[in-house]
Amino acid sequence: MFKFNFLFLNNVSSKEEVNMLVSRQIEKDYGIPTTAVLKKIQAREALGSVQVSKNFDLPHIEYDGKNQGVFLTNYFLQKNLYSSLFLIVNPQEINKELEKFLKNILNETGLESLRRCKNLNEFKKIIEGV
Repeated sequence: MFKFNFLFLNNVSSKEEVNMLVSRQIEKDYGIPTTAVLKKIQAREALGSVQVSKNFDLPHIEYDGKNQGVFLTNYFLQKNLYSSLFLIVNPQEINKELEKFLKNILNETGLESLRRCKNLNEFKKIIEGV
């Protein structure tokens, strides 16, 4: 089983604030230092857009650790709802369950179910249902 986590933010001032809050939690969950997570997010975004649908992006954090997973964040920024599904992966050996989850969820129906997510239990049900 891959790891998963969820964060709902009612009002943030910037995407950078979202990245910082998520990075702190990823450090707790995966042991990757917050500053390293932020650099990895920024490096990936510098390569090109990570947006996969309207107000939905798919940033990646690549590292050489064993644990892999996803971190869904739904947040309001300037009264608009946005979603980010952060992937925490080892590109040398992608977790098979994580790969299956992504194949089944990365379509408009799947993305819409993620957008509607309000808490960790709802996210868990989506993961288990895929």
